[in-house]
Amino acid sequence: MAEEEHYAPHLFDPRPPQAGTRPYPTQSKLAPTENDLAGELRGYYGRPEFNPKSSRFGKVRSGGTKNHGGVDIYASYLPFPHETAVYAICEGRVEFLYDNESPDDIGNRAWLYPKHAPNDRVIFGHLSRFVGHDRGVTKGCLIGFAGCSGNADADHECTTLGVLNINSGHVHMAYRPAKGAPVDPLGKVGWSLRFADVEKAIELKTWTNDGNLLDKPAPPDFKFGLLRTDKAKRTERIKKADDPSQLPAPFETIDFDNRKAVAKTAKFYELAGTRLATAEPTHPKAKFKQFGIADFRKSLAALSILIGRLNDIIAELDEISKVAATAETPSDIKRAHTRSAEFMFDAIRLLWFAMAGEAMLPVAKDPGKVYDKAKKESVPVPGGPWDGHVPRSGIGLWGKSMLVALGNGRAALQASFLKDLVDDTTNPGKKKIVPYSKWTLSVSLGAGTSWHAIFDEKFEAEVSKLPAETAKIFSKYFIAVYNSVQIASNISKIICDNAKIVDEPGLKRYLSSIKVMMSALAGEAEEPGEARKLQSALEEIGKKDDLILTLLAMIAKTAGDAARQAAKCLDPKEKQLDRIRSAYDMIWIEPSE
Repeated sequence: MAEEEHYAPHLFDPRPPQAGTRPYPTQSKLAPTENDLAGELRGYYGRPEFNPKSSRFGKVRSGGTKNHGGVDIYASYLPFPHETAVYAICEGRVEFLYDNESPDDIGNRAWLYPKHAPNDRVIFGHLSRFVGHDRGVTKGCLIGFAGCSGNADADHECTTLGVLNINSGHVHMAYRPAKGAPVDPLGKVGWSLRFADVEKAIELKTWTNDGNLLDKPAPPDFKFGLLRTDKAKRTERIKKADDPSQLPAPFETIDFDNRKAVAKTAKFYELAGTRLATAEPTHPKAKFKQFGIADFRKSLAALSILIGRLNDIIAELDEISKVAATAETPSDIKRAHTRSAEFMFDAIRLLWFAMAGEAMLPVAKDPGKVYDKAKKESVPVPGGPWDGHVPRSGIGLWGKSMLVALGNGRAALQASFLKDLVDDTTNPGKKKIVPYSKWTLSVSLGAGTSWHAIFDEKFEAEVSKLPAETAKIFSKYFIAVYNSVQIASNISKIICDNAKIVDEPGLKRYLSSIKVMMSALAGEAEEPGEARKLQSALEEIGKKDDLILTLLAMIAKTAGDAARQAAKCLDPKEKQLDRIRSAYDMIWIEPSE
């Protein structure tokens, strides 16, 4: 077998393209006519010219200080959960490196070790997130999504639309042999890319006048589809092996009993707590507290956007409910179900921000390296040694989980009732099982992301230690988080109970009940809703840096303790905690024409 036959025809989708579609992301309205191309060289860099030559292997970069060690393959940036999918181009083993743990110019990156050349590496960089954990893969297996991590967005050229409404989103692909220097990956895998023959930069105005107007990225929206739901209960013995149990499709990447992932999440919170409790380093790349404050305030903006989206969905459902019975009832049912699933998905994302999911990430990151002019090389940021951690999962033990799948996204809101083993004072030498806390909430956007957050009931005990005025603000926040989760749970139940409606009366009843619960969360007229109350409490905290740091420290402590307890519960040595009992509401949209 020739070596290139081991590889898929391109990076973005192993399946044959459907009629009228393009086999790979393109930068122009001209659909590719060549069947043997594997994609396009990135041509736009945030400047008013199209210059794909700069994306080639070996191109001198960084003012002449280094060569480009791979090729940049165009993949338009779209925000989560709509990103361009990236697939394994050959059979082998994939390993994932998070930029916050192992900083690199190419950001979040997947290392694929080909089965036929197990000591070589194919690298895919600038990913937004991964799919699952390190594992063996077959050719065509989904491994991640294109993003803007690393230095791809240094001047916001990736995440924002520039000239002619385009961005410079791309995947950096490289090939590292076991021995010797990097090689051109295109020659290794036998691919050809479009625009490889462009030698000089082309002014975008000229390119437009020639009829090659660049496309605006596809709008991030879901087609209406068929609602699918399922309810499941599970009683399972805690495993001696580290292999986690797996939920049915499409929720395979939601973890609930992965001991290693939970233990790493505990380490993440522990590191964040340590940094929040100690003096801040002097180097500007290690200002962990300031990073947390800045991202906390970014989260407030994200909360506002998400609450707006929730209200837009309620308004759309209200319009559907006003329509009289027509031949459009089946499509209205699809529309109502799809928007309801979107509401749940965005409500879970809102809770991730509210539980400091975004704000905590930079507090526990590795600050990376800086260029030492004297040594003429990159060295670790002074003040270390540094390490970095990202959370790897939520917690789903002895409780209830609400799972939503929408397009490329997966989201889980989990309520757990963790247990603890303590000495039994009535039976010397024996232990007894007691509750660890009243409840532990967590949000997870899937294994392979760093988007997980934990919020434990013991946070309330920490609030009681605060000065009275501060405690009053934090109590509002605590109550709003709890109430928001309760309402989300009720919305999930209504969706699951109404998955099989087929007529206009059933649709009317469904919309009447679901809108009441949605409004309780997102608000209606003069009623603020729990999400608004949550936003208000967080905005009050966000007015002062010290309050933000106090909140982050309290979450780091209580979430870290809960994650450690969950890892302990999953330890097979704790023989009295031998079974996990959980229940799931599963909601997903099956695309339909």
